[in-house]
Amino acid sequence: MKFIGRRHELRFLEQHYASNSAVLLPIYGRRRVGKSRLIDEFIRDKPCIYFLGKRMATELQIRQFTEAAIPVVQNVALEHARFPHWEAALKSITSLWKKEQKLLVVMDELQWTAEAAPELPSMLQALWDREWKHRGNLMIILCGSHVGFMEREILGPRSPLFGRRSDQIHLGPLPFREAVEMLPNYGEADQAGVYFLVGGIPAYLERFQAGGRSLQQAITEEFCSELRFLALEPNFLLREELREPARYFTILTQMATKRIRHKDLAQQCFLDPGVLAGYLDTLLTLG
Repeated sequence: MKFIGRRHELRFLEQHYASNSAVLLPIYGRRRVGKSRLIDEFIRDKPCIYFLGKRMATELQIRQFTEAAIPVVQNVALEHARFPHWEAALKSITSLWKKEQKLLVVMDELQWTAEAAPELPSMLQALWDREWKHRGNLMIILCGSHVGFMEREILGPRSPLFGRRSDQIHLGPLPFREAVEMLPNYGEADQAGVYFLVGGIPAYLERFQAGGRSLQQAITEEFCSELRFLALEPNFLLREELREPARYFTILTQMATKRIRHKDLAQQCFLDPGVLAGYLDTLLTLG
């Protein structure tokens, strides 16, 4: 599928890649916003060890990372290597890269890797301080779709990595002018209608790309069937990101029924208005 938009972000990444300094760059944002697709587009012509975090034992994840590194660093001895922890794996594998061109190391869905190995941010900090920051041929990208985890464990003041990032990308939805490039089958009014419904989230816009449907047909098919992706998405997102999904779903349901003042919304959700403000701020942060 043709890559659309993100011109500013790609230029930003290329500038860091072309620099003479080591780079530590977190990329984060809500699910479906296109973080992995952006990374794929950026790394396609560059030496890169790409690892997608999963919910599995640390030993298996390290093994998969090592296997991904073999064709990049071109060291077959890694086939028989067994590393006791992430620090040993990352240190040993990156030390094999001797070329002047930057090696990219991408750890995508970092929250799942760190779930199995909570010490990972501290290990990354130790490697950055002792070795990586002195190497101009290394670019580390830490990508996560759990916004709370990334802001707390990677970017926050209590994170071992605090103050060490070169920059960061908080990836938001596509702006309207880029989003409509994904909707060539609709006229301008219907393009605006789709954008009003799902914003600039690429994964949602893709659901409206099938030709031969009116906007009304697409809305009926995509939102009104419990078998469809978009119908289940709100519950999925709330359960993945939040500790109290039922509370947030109640707030959103009340807001969806009618125009409502903050004070009345708090009363209907059985919350103090000050407490409600915190919940609303979290929802805004999650997009």
